[in-house]
Order: sequence, then C-alpha cells, then structure tokens
Amino acid sequence: RVLFRSSKEKFEEAVEQVLDKLASFGFKPKFLYFNWKPPPPEISDELVVFHQKWNILTDEVTPDLNFNIHTKNRGVAKGCNLVDMTSDEIAKVKVTKTLIARLLGQIYDLSGLLSPIRAALLSLFSKACALLKDWTSALPPENEVGTKVTTILQELAADLPLIMPFQQSEIPDGATLQRIVFF
Repeated sequence: RVLFRSSKEKFEEAVEQVLDKLASFGFKPKFLYFNWKPPPPEISDELVVFHQKWNILTDEVTPDLNFNIHTKNRGVAKGCNLVDMTSDEIAKVKVTKTLIARLLGQIYDLSGLLSPIRAALLSLFSKACALLKDWTSALPPENEVGTKVTTILQELAADLPLIMPFQQSEIPDGATLQRIVFF
C-alpha cells in the first residue's frame, strides 16, 4: 500500500512509470486497481492478496487461512481442513515434528495477527526437535509439548472461523498521521 500526498493524477503517473519499468523486465500485473475508480471487470468484490481476503468495497481484510494437518498426495491434502475437524478428532492426532513444521509452513500473515500463534508453534517445534530424533516419531500423548500442540490445534479450529474482517488501511479515512515511533 502506498500513501501519496500529492495528487491522484501524479500518483497514477508514478504507477505507470513503475509498470513501464517492470514491463521492460517482462513483468505485467494481472490488473490495476485504484480505489477512487471503478474496479476492472475481471475482478470480483473480494480478492486474495498475500494470503489475505480483501474486500475492495469495504476495504477490509481477513486472513485467508486453511490449516490442514494431513499429509498430501500430489499436492492435495488427504484429509479435511482443521476447522472441519472435531475436538475429539484433533485429540487423536499424533504430534510429530512434521506436523508442527506443516502448520508453520501454512502460517503466512502480513498483518501480524497470527504472530503469537507462530511464536508458540516455533517454540514447541524447537522443543519437539530436542525430544524427537526423526520427523515421523510421535510424542507420547502425556508429553507436555504434545499436549500444548493439541490444545493450540483445538483452539485454532474453534477460533479461526470467528476472526472478523478489519480495516485494511493503515491510516483510516479522515485521520492524520501524527508521529512514527521506532524502538
């Protein structure tokens, strides 16, 4: 997202210059959309951009998450998504390093909303690596690390459908940026 203080016309000119430069290297975007113009006919009201569902009418985003803990065959998961599993089904899942790594690979979130979940899984993955010698051995059901992973999976299955869309704009309409603080 680019904030442009001058005029919309100058912004459009700058975008065209960028597109021309990209074209000289063989890159061409699928479409170009300015929020002050009608959207191009080839796009719908909701797009997925960097794993975020973006509603272009309301300018709201929601993480587009489809956690799947099952193995894949030719790129297709052999089981249903996590949110479609019951708590009992999740409790029966064998916790392996492969399972935790699979979950970590599925978390891509530019908003930072899922950072606490990613941090918890990274910590548990590190602990699982210290406990398990290979990628397919499962942690015992009574193991603290395995129990925590199972709890996180159950909470994700219950809570992911409850994530509400939020405004995509860094600076909402009518607001003015006062300061930026770096630590």
